[in-house]
Amino acid sequence: MCCLLATAAMAEFQRTKIAVLDFEQTGDAFETKGLGPIAAEWFTTGMVKSGRFDVVERAMLQKILTEQKMAAAGIVDESSAAVLGRILGVKAVATGSVIKDRRTIEVNARVISVESGEIIAAESFRGNSEEELHGMIDQLTASIIRNFPLTGYVVKKATGSVVIDLGLDSGLAPGTEFIVYREGEVIRHPKTGEVLDVEQIHTGRLRITKISKNVAEGKILGEERGGIKDGQLVKSVRKEGKKPPPKSAKKSSL
Repeated sequence: MCCLLATAAMAEFQRTKIAVLDFEQTGDAFETKGLGPIAAEWFTTGMVKSGRFDVVERAMLQKILTEQKMAAAGIVDESSAAVLGRILGVKAVATGSVIKDRRTIEVNARVISVESGEIIAAESFRGNSEEELHGMIDQLTASIIRNFPLTGYVVKKATGSVVIDLGLDSGLAPGTEFIVYREGEVIRHPKTGEVLDVEQIHTGRLRITKISKNVAEGKILGEERGGIKDGQLVKSVRKEGKKPPPKSAKKSSL
């Protein structure tokens, strides 16, 4: 077994700075008013608790909106969200909506890159009543978070297990799986010489079994192409340990 010891060589984990706008509330069948801001608060809490994001305080967000004479409810497209994000100094802006008709309630969220103005993550869940909304937001948040993979390095390999330089402080959860890879050839444009990408050579896969503050231990699930070695890179994949969804809540196909 590997020992969970931090090393000076580990890179400091960088959280993604994000702003969360009030969710829109759409439809005429709501029993409770103001569910949009409530949903945004629940979403914000989930993002913060994940340990992967620094979220702009809502009081500061409202102050900037007031100073810029902008209304959160009016920021519904990618370009206006990107403009606000640049003012706030964040990397991404999250928007969402709560929609209800006589039979169902649906919650949606989109995360927009400030740099490109493009939607980089979008998820939707549907349920049967307002009482299910909190659980739906929890599932929505977990799905959005899985669009932001954790990346790090192999610190130490032992027989059947490895230690990586990610831990509780980076929002890592037990059961998270990682691919392990080393970088290969640099891929350049044949005409301009511009670097387009770097080849990723997969060397293995692991599942996290034990976590401390700054590092974690994982069981090796398989190896290939020369195997896993110290200093190789790791990236989380979408299969993560998480709570099951509420029985009546389901992911929307829309």
